[in-house]
Amino acid sequence: CLSAMSPHDTPIPGGEGGQSMCTVGLQLSGCVVQDTMPGSPSFACKNILSGDVITEVDGRPVTDASVVDAVRGSDAAGSPLKLQLRAADHSLKSVTLVRMPRRDVLLRRDLAMMLDEMRAIAGVQVVKQW
Repeated sequence: CLSAMSPHDTPIPGGEGGQSMCTVGLQLSGCVVQDTMPGSPSFACKNILSGDVITEVDGRPVTDASVVDAVRGSDAAGSPLKLQLRAADHSLKSVTLVRMPRRDVLLRRDLAMMLDEMRAIAGVQVVKQW
C-alpha cells in the first residue's frame, strides 16, 4: 500500500515515524491501483480507477519493485507527480497530481467519512419518518 492512511499499512521509510510526509493517496499492489483515498489528490482526480496499472512515473517506466519509490519521489508537499496508467480496456491515460501533506489528507479523509456517516443516518431517519 502506498501512502495510504490505514494503521495496518506498512510504513514507507522516511519522514516521521518511518512514513512519507506527503501522499497522493494511492493504494497499490505493485503497479496496480487498488483504491484511492477519499480526500486525497488521486481521489479528487476522478480519473484513476481501481485496476488501472501505473506504467510510468514522471516519464520513466516503473516495475512492481520500483513504483513506490518513484511515486514517493521528492516527498515534498506541492510537488507534481505525472502518472501514465493503462486502463482495463488497455487504453493509456496520463494524469498529473500534486503531493499533499499526509496530515491534510488524513483530515480530509476523516471529514469525508463523517459526512458519509451523517448522510447514512439522515437517510435512515428520513425513511423512518415516512
